[in-house]
Amino acid sequence: MTCVLLQFDTPSDPGKLEEYNHWVTQTAVPSIIKAPGVTEMRAYRNMGGGSPQVTVMIEFASSNQAIAFMGTGTWNSIVATCRSLGVGTLSMSLLVPSPLLSGPLKP
Repeated sequence: MTCVLLQFDTPSDPGKLEEYNHWVTQTAVPSIIKAPGVTEMRAYRNMGGGSPQVTVMIEFASSNQAIAFMGTGTWNSIVATCRSLGVGTLSMSLLVPSPLLSGPLKP
C-alpha cells in the first residue's frame, strides 16, 4: 500500500468556491477513484480552521501505481485546475507504511 497525501487550502476568493466545489465533486474525485490501483480515498477538514484546511489521502495498492498516476495527464490537470482556482498551499507527499507500524492498529 502507498498513500498520496494532499494538503491544501480552499480558494481564497469566495467567488470561486462554487466552481471549486462543483469541480471537486464532478471532475476531480471521479477521475481519481477510477485510476488504476486506487483502493480508497478520504478527505478531512481542519477543525481548527487553520492551514492547511483540507487533507486528502488517496491509497493505492502499490507504489508503482501511485507513482504512475502522479505522472498522468489526469493528475497534471488536477494540479493545474487547483492552481487556476486559487487553491492555496498545495503540497503533495508520497507515503509508504512505516516499518514500525506497517498496518493499522485497533483497540
